[in-house]
Amino acid sequence: SESPSLPSTPKPTLPTESATDPTFPSTTSEPTEEDRSTDVIRSCLGGDCWTQVGNDLLAPDPNDIDDGFGDLVQLANGTSRFVVCALQSNISGKRSGAVRVYDVHGDHFSQAGQTMYGSTEDEMRGVLSGDGRRLALAKPWLDYQGKSNRGEVIVYELKDAQLRGRSLQGGQQWTSIGNILRGEKRDRFGHHIQLSYNGSIVAVGSTAADNKRGNIRVYEYNDNDNEWKQLGSSLKGENIDDQVGFLESFAMSHDGHTLAMG
Repeated sequence: SESPSLPSTPKPTLPTESATDPTFPSTTSEPTEEDRSTDVIRSCLGGDCWTQVGNDLLAPDPNDIDDGFGDLVQLANGTSRFVVCALQSNISGKRSGAVRVYDVHGDHFSQAGQTMYGSTEDEMRGVLSGDGRRLALAKPWLDYQGKSNRGEVIVYELKDAQLRGRSLQGGQQWTSIGNILRGEKRDRFGHHIQLSYNGSIVAVGSTAADNKRGNIRVYEYNDNDNEWKQLGSSLKGENIDDQVGFLESFAMSHDGHTLAMG
């Protein structure tokens, strides 16, 4: 099986936050024009009322104009970790997409692992497992081997950063596990993805497959083979333009063994 490579991570023009020294703009200072046009993320705790945790989390790179920071946001169920997707990020090409994972520490945030970037017109998006240890990245608009909008999904695990076989103190990075999962021509494989709680099962929607009937494929990770293998047959839409596998059109249970499809 093919071993995936890490997404390209070009060096931004301005320094970005790190896991050891996060920097977030203060909401008490006078906002600039860039601040006004930047989407914000609010983390809240439930109770008798909703209370904001920390300052607004602003898009970290002011040079990445209209990046859509916060287009998709997801909390890992069992942790204080969450993922923020910027589908319109242009750092690695037009609408390449960028994905960042953050941890909540009291009233502030730190980034977990490196920022992940897609390539031109990928609109890359990501989803966390319930325990926050695995991250699935999807590029539904990816062209591959002459097949347009084929799409692909790669699953990553957060591990200690390594240099010449030795762990770097305080550093962690997202490292790919298993083979690359890909759809067929014009499938838009990965338009919606879900991981089970422990990240061993991933469900992938292909919204444009089979004349836009769409389908959902479920894969399970085999540790011994370091490979993702499909579970059962693909779940398909019944009619043209059903677009099964569209955003939020299916949900998976905690253990990954039950799937609800709309």
